[in-house]
Amino acid sequence: MNNTAIRTTIRTVLAVIALATMAGCVPDPVPTPTPTPAVTISFAVGPAIVAPGCEVNCQRIVVDATGFSPSTPHAVQCRNNEGTYYSYVVTTDGEGASTSAVCFYGYGATNPTYVVFGGVESNRIYRPF
Repeated sequence: MNNTAIRTTIRTVLAVIALATMAGCVPDPVPTPTPTPAVTISFAVGPAIVAPGCEVNCQRIVVDATGFSPSTPHAVQCRNNEGTYYSYVVTTDGEGASTSAVCFYGYGATNPTYVVFGGVESNRIYRPF
């Protein structure tokens, strides 16, 4: 095969690809899915703690958040059946995740306890008295 034949073959292949693309035969690239923000909480492992305002069996609550915008501050509201009892701000890491243990279980009427992280509500946890 000489150079002229090779150039003709390449032009033909490129023309076929161009026509297929214009006709919609070549699919668009698949977009990368955006992670869905999620928040879960659990009781921290360890003995009960003493903190101002705690009434019974106070325990730290671990807040795990994933799927948020990377390196972005988010408000965290610690809540129970009486409403928000504590708030703080945490910044997600470069992957959009965060783990913190600032809230306490044991403020007032505490069942259930949950958090709202960046507008996303966590699971609810219950602890017997």
